[in-house]
Amino acid sequence: MNSDLKYSEKLSSSLIENLYVEEEPRSSKYELQSDDRLELEELIDGHLILGFWVHRPGFSRLSRLFTLITVVLFELMLEEVLLFVYGNSDNGEIMGSQDLVSNYINKYLGYTILAVITVIPIEAFMIASLSLNRKQTSNWAAASIVIGILIMIGSVVGIFVMNSQMDFEWYALWGLSFFTGILLEAGIVESFFMFARYFVIQSFGPFDKYIK
Repeated sequence: MNSDLKYSEKLSSSLIENLYVEEEPRSSKYELQSDDRLELEELIDGHLILGFWVHRPGFSRLSRLFTLITVVLFELMLEEVLLFVYGNSDNGEIMGSQDLVSNYINKYLGYTILAVITVIPIEAFMIASLSLNRKQTSNWAAASIVIGILIMIGSVVGIFVMNSQMDFEWYALWGLSFFTGILLEAGIVESFFMFARYFVIQSFGPFDKYIK
C-alpha cells in the first residue's frame, strides 16, 4: 500500500515537472508575441488613420476623427484656392486639355504639395494638444477644438463659394488634387508623424511626463 502511494506521488511529481517544462517555452512564446503586438500598436498609434484600430485612452477615436476631418477639409479648401487663383492665369487653355492627368502633374501638383505642407503645423498642434494629459493641457485642448471648428466652418464656406464659379474641368483637376493630397497625407505626412513619435517615445519616454 505504501509502495503504491509512493509510486503515485512520484508519478504526480514527475507529471507536474514535465508540465512546467512544457509550459515554460509556450509562455515565453506568448509573452514575445504579446510584446511584439504592443510594439506594433505603439507604432501605428502615431498614425492618425491607422491609429483608429488602436485604443489610446488619452487620444480617443472621436478626437482622431475630429482632427482628420479638420485636416482634410482645410487641405481641400487650400487646394481649391490655389487651383482657382493660379489656374486662371492660363486664360482657359487648361480647360481644353485632352490629357488632364498630365496637365495636373506638370502644372498643379506643386500646389497640392504646398497645401499639404501648409496644414502640417496645425495638424501637429491638434494631435499634440488633444492627445496629451487633458488635466495638464486643458487650455491647449480647448484652443485646438475652437481652431478646428473655425477651420471646418471656414473651409466649408470657402469650398461652397468657389464651387459656384468652377466648371467640370476644374472639378476634375480639383478631384485629382484631393486624391493626391490624401495619398500624400496618409502615406508621407502621417507616416512621418508615426515614426517620429515612436522614436521619441522609445528614446525619451511618454510626452506626458515632461508636461507640468
